[in-house]
Amino acid sequence: MDSTDWIKVKPEVIKTDGVLTYRLQSTAGGFECSVSALRWVCDNNVSFQYQFGSWDRHMERLAAYRPAGPLLDIKVISGKLREVYLPHWICLDHSPDVSESFAVLHVHSDGVSVERGSEVTQCHIKLFETDFSPRGVLMKIGIKVKMRCNVLIYKTNNKHVKLHVYLIPRDAAVLQAMEQMEKDDGYRRIKKPNPNKCFQMQDYFILTTDMATAEIIPRVTPVSPVSVPRIGMRRLTDLDRACATWQLQAGVPAETVDVFKRRLKTHLFNLAFI
Repeated sequence: MDSTDWIKVKPEVIKTDGVLTYRLQSTAGGFECSVSALRWVCDNNVSFQYQFGSWDRHMERLAAYRPAGPLLDIKVISGKLREVYLPHWICLDHSPDVSESFAVLHVHSDGVSVERGSEVTQCHIKLFETDFSPRGVLMKIGIKVKMRCNVLIYKTNNKHVKLHVYLIPRDAAVLQAMEQMEKDDGYRRIKKPNPNKCFQMQDYFILTTDMATAEIIPRVTPVSPVSVPRIGMRRLTDLDRACATWQLQAGVPAETVDVFKRRLKTHLFNLAFI
């Protein structure tokens, strides 16, 4: 199916003991979840639900792979899914030869296994089977790839504005984790357009601002699919003056760190995924 042929469906969101469940139902056809980008094809009415899982507990057994999409725990309530496509955030436009490096994690009662998908598309991997347990897309470690990213900006409502800026993979599970963490800390999201370009994994990025009184404070945390690099940018001005522009630039060689610190008063962080 062409990307324009998929009908987007908004899921019903159910929160139980702090855990979000996304419930979907459809008639026959090809559909895409508006939250996770999960796609499915069915011949008759179907109803199912999913939750985002955590990669952390499985990473020790996946030494040769790293996550390349959300881990989804799918459960069919009624009907049957004929085809299922798991989302990934690897940019194939820049790495057309990496299709053989994809795999799918299958979490089952006896442990985990790594399987092949039956088809790799620009944003998805088609599953061979549609019997469900937690599954997610993997990419072999050591393969140089670019990825589609989102930039998230969160702010406080205090007199002295404080921003948290994140560069994350285009992964709904990571976004959900960020939204909850920032909400718990009293921050709200400023919605801005996401980058159109893809970013190289293991590359360096710098955050700059044109406001002389803005202070950029690096805060780098261990990086994983649910623990992303974070830079807090505190603006030492009143709220009505906090309108400076800032840029995120890529491809900075490591040896230029000191130069950028002196000239731009910024700091570098490394975007990497375990």
